[in-house]
Amino acid sequence: MEKYLATCINVLDLGNNLVFNNIYDGHIEELGRRIAIVWELHDAPIRVISKEYSSMSIEKSTALHNDLTALRGKPFTFKERHCFNLDKVIGKVCYITIDKLNPTIVTGILSLNK
Repeated sequence: MEKYLATCINVLDLGNNLVFNNIYDGHIEELGRRIAIVWELHDAPIRVISKEYSSMSIEKSTALHNDLTALRGKPFTFKERHCFNLDKVIGKVCYITIDKLNPTIVTGILSLNK
């Protein structure tokens, strides 16, 4: 993995997408709200990279929660989790790790404080 300094330049609402969840007796269709966070990388072979999230929820079990907690460098309080505005991440600077073999994949987000 390669680590680069990055600035969040946009949060995109990708809308509702049909999701198929396979379970033992068939599948369930549901609409999932997807978003993407877009980063500008500093001193990297690629300039812009994004990571998609299958849910806008920042409940503890979601990838978005984990990445935002890493970006902020501190855990969310109950109140913050339920009223957090995703636009607050625009302009935030952090470290992004990307896959060495496939440099289009964000593998991690790290706070500047760590």
